[in-house]
Amino acid sequence: MRNITVVTFADPEMEEFCQTLHYSMEELKSGNHNINYVCGTKSKNFEMDNFEVVSVKTKGRGGGCHGYLIARTMKHLTDVDIVIICDCDIAVLYKNWDEVVVNQLETVDVFGSRYDRANKINYQNFPCAFFMSFNKKSFDVLNKFDYDIWIPANKGKTLEEFGYVWTFTKDYSKSGQYLGLQMDEKFAKIFNKKVGDIMYADTGFKIPVICYANNLKANCIHPTKIKTKHFCDWPDVQKRRLGEWEYEGEPFMVHLSQSRRKYTKSSCWKNCCISYIENHYDNH
Repeated sequence: MRNITVVTFADPEMEEFCQTLHYSMEELKSGNHNINYVCGTKSKNFEMDNFEVVSVKTKGRGGGCHGYLIARTMKHLTDVDIVIICDCDIAVLYKNWDEVVVNQLETVDVFGSRYDRANKINYQNFPCAFFMSFNKKSFDVLNKFDYDIWIPANKGKTLEEFGYVWTFTKDYSKSGQYLGLQMDEKFAKIFNKKVGDIMYADTGFKIPVICYANNLKANCIHPTKIKTKHFCDWPDVQKRRLGEWEYEGEPFMVHLSQSRRKYTKSSCWKNCCISYIENHYDNH
C-alpha cells in the first residue's frame, strides 16, 4: 500500500471542478492505496470538503500565479510517498488509475500527461502540469529548489542557471506575458527538438532540465483524438477546449482547458463526467 497525495489548485469559484476531480479519482481507484487530497489557493479563509486547503501567497497571474501555487503548496507537503499535481479541471477515466501511477513510478521517476498536439510549441516528451506524478526520489530533488523552477519565463533575454545559458525570444502567449526558449544543442537534446527551434517557456518548463541533470527518468501518457464521444455530444461542453489522454489504448483522463473563463459551466462538466463514469463502467 502506498500513500498518494493529490495536489490541485483552485479558488472558491473552481470548487465544483475540484469536487468533480475528487469524484472521478475516488470512484475509479483500486482501493489498494491511501489517497489524500490537497488544494493550493491564493484565497484566504477558503475551506472545501474532501480537500486539505493550503492558502499561500502568490505573485503574478495566469501561469505565473499557477507556478507559485505549485511551488508553495509542494513545500507544505511532508512525509510524502507519491505526489500528483494536476489541474482541477481534469477527470480521471481509467479504472484503477492509481495502480497505473504506482506501477509506473516503480520504473520511472516522473509520470504524467504530455502537452497535447495543439500545443506543438511546448515540449512533447515530458509530463506537463496538467497531470504530473512524482515518486519520493524526484519529489525530494525538485523540492530543494525555490519557486522559480515552476513559473514561466516572463522577463529578461538570458539567464544562467543549472549550468545552462537560457536564451529567451519573443512572446509566445496570447496574454503577452511569457517568452519562448531558444533551443541550443543542449536544450534540443533534452526537449527532443531541433537546434534553433523556439519552445514556449510555460509553467514548469525548467522541470525536464532539472530531471535530466539529476538522471531522473520520465514516461508520458499520450494525447489522442477524443474517443469518448460522450464528452463531445454532451450539451454545452465546449468541444474545442477538450483534451484526452490514453493508457494502453483506453481513455485515462480528460481535460477541459481554460475552465476559469467559464466557457463551460462547472455544473455541466460535473454532470458530464459523472454520467460518463456511471454509464461506461455499469456497461463493462
